[in-house]
Amino acid sequence: MASPVTLFIVEGESRDLRFAEKMKDLFLKGRDDLRVICLPAAQNIYMLYERLAEEDFDLDVVEVLRETVPSAENV
Repeated sequence: MASPVTLFIVEGESRDLRFAEKMKDLFLKGRDDLRVICLPAAQNIYMLYERLAEEDFDLDVVEVLRETVPSAENV
């Protein structure tokens, strides 16, 4: 069985990724079974929201990020 996944979508590449790592350490400590993925939106987070809103939020967020974020291709 695949392990559960938590996805953090952040706006920036450096500070926001550090923030997400801190959130993981604080709130998901001891969850060794949990896979945590942190992806930058690589754009303004509101642009991502608008893209999702265009389709009435009936999109796979990871797929949308794969279209615009090179690091998301391997997720």
